[in-house]
Formats: sequence, structure tokens, C-alpha cells
Amino acid sequence: MKKIFAIVIVFILFFSACKKKNEICTECDGLNSKKMDMWVDAQYGPCDSTDSLRPHCLMVQFETYSDTAWQPFNQDICGFDFTPGIWYHLEVKRKKTGEVNGQPIYKYCLVQIIETKQKFLK
Repeated sequence: MKKIFAIVIVFILFFSACKKKNEICTECDGLNSKKMDMWVDAQYGPCDSTDSLRPHCLMVQFETYSDTAWQPFNQDICGFDFTPGIWYHLEVKRKKTGEVNGQPIYKYCLVQIIETKQKFLK
């Protein structure tokens, strides 16, 4: 009986851990959201804003990829965990959440990781 109980507990823990890991962020669902491609460079870069509280930012590109013209990204992507040394091609949803001084504020949520590549950092 103890063995059966232990096996059931192991299965419950295994499946609950898998579900949490693959959980998709739903904070960007709704009419004001747009799906788009995003590329995330393999290493952090400097933030371009002096009001940033972050020591470094993700370096990203939207819609089209090129080896140059990375821009700092000073926010989180819901459902995405960045690992330095990995280059990512993501599908994200962008939802407008408000405006500050006439500039839109967006929330970004991971839909899926399309591709990853191992990059060796300098």
C-alpha cells in the first residue's frame, strides 16, 4: 500500500511540475493585443534610459531579424525566462495597457518559443 501511495505522489508531483513549467501567460489576451515576432539576443546590454532600475536589459528586435540594430528592452516578457548564451526567436503578444505623456505602454507575453540557438559569449 505504501508503494502505491508513493507512486501516486510521484506522478502528481511530476505532472504538476510539468504543467507549471509550460504555463502560458494570459495577461495579454483580449481585443487590444497583437501577435508579433521578437528576437532576443544571447546577452544582456546596457539600458538606454537613465530612469531604469535595471543594471542591464534584454537586447531585442521586432518583426524582422538582422545581425545589427539591437535595441534595449526594459521590461519583462510574461512567461519567458531568459538564459544568457541562448539566442531566441519568440512569438509574443503585445497588449496596450495605457499611455504616459502620449506614448503607449505595452505588456508583452510569450506565446511560443519558435527557435533557440546556443551562442558563445565573449
